[in-house]
Order: sequence, then C-alpha cells, then structure tokens
Amino acid sequence: MTDTVTGRDLDARVAEVVFGWQWWAHTKAERDDPHGPRVERVVRTLHAPDFQPGPWEEWAAHTGKVFRPATGDEPVERVQGMGDAVRQSLVPPYSSDMSAAWLVVDEMRRRDWILNLRVGPSGKAEVAFADDGEERPVARHVAKSPALAICRAALAALAR
Repeated sequence: MTDTVTGRDLDARVAEVVFGWQWWAHTKAERDDPHGPRVERVVRTLHAPDFQPGPWEEWAAHTGKVFRPATGDEPVERVQGMGDAVRQSLVPPYSSDMSAAWLVVDEMRRRDWILNLRVGPSGKAEVAFADDGEERPVARHVAKSPALAICRAALAALAR
C-alpha cells in the first residue's frame, strides 16, 4: 500500500502513522463558483498530536458549527490555488527532504527500531528497519532517494 502513496499524501500518512497526527472535521463556508453563494461544508484537516481546540473552535462548536475528530468520511479541506491546505503547510516534507526524513529516523529509533541505510552510486537508497530484538529486518524498501525509502520502510515496519 505504501508504494502507491506518493508526495504530500505520503507525507500526511507518515505524520499520521509515525507521529500520531490526527484528522479533525470542521465546518467551512466556501463558494462553488467565485460569484455564487457561500455553502457550508464539513471538511477535515490534519493536526499535530498536541493540537488543542482554541477559542475559534470553541466558538464554532457553541454556534452549531462542526469541530470534532474526523470520521474519515469528510473530504480533505481544499484551498483555492494551493490544493490540500494541510498538505501544503503544516506537514513536513518527510518523503522529499532529508532533514525532515531524519525526524522519521529519530522517532523510529525512539521506538527501538534499528535503521540500516545504504545509498548506491546511482543515488538509489535501500532502507531496512529491524526491531531492536530481531536479527533480521522486518521492513525493507528501495527507492530513488533516501528520504522516500525511509518513509516507505517506516510505514511498512509500523504496519506489522
């Protein structure tokens, strides 16, 4: 499954699975066309695990607007010209930036996973994660970049 998820979708999945980010649903007023009326819809956005609803969210809940953990049925919030707002700003680019990918490595090591990383002359990377008590890796992935391989191998390891 992790091979089919790419780009910012993969980064969002890493944020969820590795770091515990959560989807929240909220009411958003938007226009279907620039001159049309505003329509209220329930959408979802991804938030860091330490997210706490603030005054706006409390006001929204008090006025009958939705603000709750998402069920997954809600569409992802879109920002005109940006695509998915949450994927454009809050979530680090784990799968394309090595410094962000190293945060994944640090979190996996904190969970007692051992990393084996090899990069060939072509730049292709092979990443394997082994559980601290295991001799053999339980998850291995080869990708065009170390950051991408780290993300996919981490998701595979945590899916076991």
